[in-house]
Amino acid sequence: MALSRVFARGTRGLASQAAAAGAAAAPATVRLPKSEKKRVVVLGTGWAGYALTKALNPRTFEVVVVSPRSQMIFTPLLASTATGTLEFRSIAEPLRYTCPHVKFQRGKAQSLDPDNKRIRVRAERPGAPDSAAAAADQGVDLPEPPESLELDIDYDALVIAVGARNTTFGVSGVAEHALFLKELSDARAIRRTIIRNFEMASFAGTSEEDRERLLSFVIVGGGPTGVEFAAELHDLIRQDLSWQYPELVAQVTIRLIERGDVLGAFDQGLRDYCRTRFARQGIQIVRAQVTEVRSGELELESGRTLKFGMLVWSTGIAPRRLVSERIGPEFRKDGWGHIVVDSYLRAEKHSDHIVKLATPDEDHQSAPDPDSAAAAALRSKETLSGVFAIGDCAAVEGRRLAATAQVAEQQGFWLAGAMNKNPEWAIGAGKDWLPGDGFEFQHKGSLAYVGSFTSVSDFTKVDAKAMEAVKGTTIRGWASFAVWRSAYLTKLGTWRNRLLVPTDWMRTFIWGRDTSLF
Repeated sequence: MALSRVFARGTRGLASQAAAAGAAAAPATVRLPKSEKKRVVVLGTGWAGYALTKALNPRTFEVVVVSPRSQMIFTPLLASTATGTLEFRSIAEPLRYTCPHVKFQRGKAQSLDPDNKRIRVRAERPGAPDSAAAAADQGVDLPEPPESLELDIDYDALVIAVGARNTTFGVSGVAEHALFLKELSDARAIRRTIIRNFEMASFAGTSEEDRERLLSFVIVGGGPTGVEFAAELHDLIRQDLSWQYPELVAQVTIRLIERGDVLGAFDQGLRDYCRTRFARQGIQIVRAQVTEVRSGELELESGRTLKFGMLVWSTGIAPRRLVSERIGPEFRKDGWGHIVVDSYLRAEKHSDHIVKLATPDEDHQSAPDPDSAAAAALRSKETLSGVFAIGDCAAVEGRRLAATAQVAEQQGFWLAGAMNKNPEWAIGAGKDWLPGDGFEFQHKGSLAYVGSFTSVSDFTKVDAKAMEAVKGTTIRGWASFAVWRSAYLTKLGTWRNRLLVPTDWMRTFIWGRDTSLF
């Protein structure tokens, strides 16, 4: 009896909590209190936003960071986490740990109001999973999860650094049947899929046809991400899974699909070396274009069909929804949808909002054609006051800068330095002062792992404006592998990560990768 009374009391308690949660589910909009310091709002925790956030002077600025991701990911090593060479947390740098002075708001920007210098942020309120599970077990119906909270944030300076998303180039079926490699969640999904496929292929009841499909791994995209993942996958299979699933190794196929040449931005000699290494390792390079993806198979432009157990799509990026849909028409964009910025990384106004074409003069002569050179000369390239854009979501006018971590990080550090020098310029007030000649990209080299403890390093100098190689040095093989690991180890932002990563490397070298499925 006592036990039943306790159970009934607990059930009523859960029901009352559910009712209270339902009553409080109405959406609410609040405003973030502002300090006396000049407030810089940073959208994004990627390479650009994180570099800026770390470098801004907290004594001068109140820094507010808005992002759905509370950590910065060291993306060059993301492929290593997808295969178990590194653990996921080893390449994550939590913002609250590295930048405790920052006000972090976990959410997504929904709208921008440059005229009133305000943004609206939406955060999904977490439910109570433990209570929900208990209530379900006891037959108590909980209401739907509470609606989103919205927050208005006023700013003095706004830096848009939201990066970019994966794009499918309109190929049917990619979003439904492919995996991507851009976030830690992507790497975790890939790692689970690899082990799950091997476990299913080793199941006694699996047919030979299904086994062949499960052990077929396809990577679309021959850039550094695709090449490095193919190489890491080869290492995982040959160094660890080969003795755990000895009966399956001979049936494994790894295919890398690229319409052009692999590592197209690298020196030609390094591209040739990569193709040679892949051929020796049994990684097939397919020069083709994917036209359609279906469940378990894809079709190439030639009509050839390839079956797969896992498809990783690592080619192409596109603007995020904030940039493509939610920002106002006052922002100027290029043909690919990026926010156009000047050499000082200030967001430019759209011409429709700043141009007034000459009206007919007193002699009733006609105004210039809006598309003519004369009309173009009348346009003033004004910028939005206190609004900047950096990283993959931005395009510097007159320059061709690749969407790489190097470019994004250098832009973040440069902009932070300029803001620290003149806070009035940062908020759009100091118009008579400019930070030198503007941002200039300095190419530090390109690295790519190609498997079996070898890599390629391209230190060819690049013309920052034309993004064309001029001259320089290239390294390949074991020596390049040492450079690759050393460079990435020194680029990790905290000593915590600089200790975790080599520890993972040593653990993998001695005991192998963890192939547990959980």
